[in-house]
Amino acid sequence: MLLLVSTVRAALNGALNFGAPHSFETAAGWIAVGLFFAAAYGALAFLLEDVKKETVLPVFRRGSSKDSLEGDLIAQLARIDSEAGVRKTL
Repeated sequence: MLLLVSTVRAALNGALNFGAPHSFETAAGWIAVGLFFAAAYGALAFLLEDVKKETVLPVFRRGSSKDSLEGDLIAQLARIDSEAGVRKTL
C-alpha cells in the first residue's frame, strides 16, 4: 500500500516537472507527510515489539507472518524444507 501511495506521489512530482499546476506540488507534499507518519508509526511499532517481546501497536500482519507470530512451533516449521539455505540430509 505504501508503495502505491509513493508511486502516486512520484507521478505528481513528475507531472509538475512537465508543467502541471502548483496544486500538484502541494498534493505531493501532503502525501509525503502522510508517508512519513506511516513510516514513523511502523518503525515505532516494530521497535516496541522488539523491546517488549510482544505486540504493543497493531501492524496489521496477514498471511504467513501472522501465522508465524500467533501459531505454534509446528506452524512456523511447516514449510522450512523449501526455504533458501536449508540443505537436505547428506
